[in-house]
Amino acid sequence: MTGSNALTMIGAIVGMVAVAFIAWKAVQRQESGDSALEAKLKADDERAAKGRLEEFGEPPDQPTRK
Repeated sequence: MTGSNALTMIGAIVGMVAVAFIAWKAVQRQESGDSALEAKLKADDERAAKGRLEEFGEPPDQPTRK
């Protein structure tokens, strides 16, 4: 691999990371003001917890770490 190819690959990776970060920030901004979505997510978490409890029962006590 030549230096030019390495720089091109590094540039492409940096560009992909930048696009992913911008998309992540946009989604976070949109979700933060959506109370209906938050209510749906909370209800889904409660439903999943109830299902786990019914299927597996109470989790065993975990030993404490020092």
